[in-house]
Amino acid sequence: MVFDGLKKENFLLHSYIILWTGDIPAMTKVMHLTGHNSYMGCRFCYIKGTYCQQSRHVYYPCNPSELIKRDENSFKRDITLLESKNHLTERKDCIKQTGNNITYII
Repeated sequence: MVFDGLKKENFLLHSYIILWTGDIPAMTKVMHLTGHNSYMGCRFCYIKGTYCQQSRHVYYPCNPSELIKRDENSFKRDITLLESKNHLTERKDCIKQTGNNITYII
């Protein structure tokens, strides 16, 4: 309850989160993704990273016409797929394939 000084009475204040913002590590935690340096590190699409042995880093060869965009339905599908996995190794493989990392169900 919050007090309204003008009306001199309490009222129930409702608030809704309409936007999350933060740096890349913070947003990957909020969105339960694997991170910007993983093989599926993009939060906007399903680009697959490639490991470079020389620089020991994952990079993303990009062809914009081949990018599959992430949307609400794809997040729901990936989460449902991850929740359906019973064994830890299956879940780890699913996390690697989708980039979604819902740690509280593992």
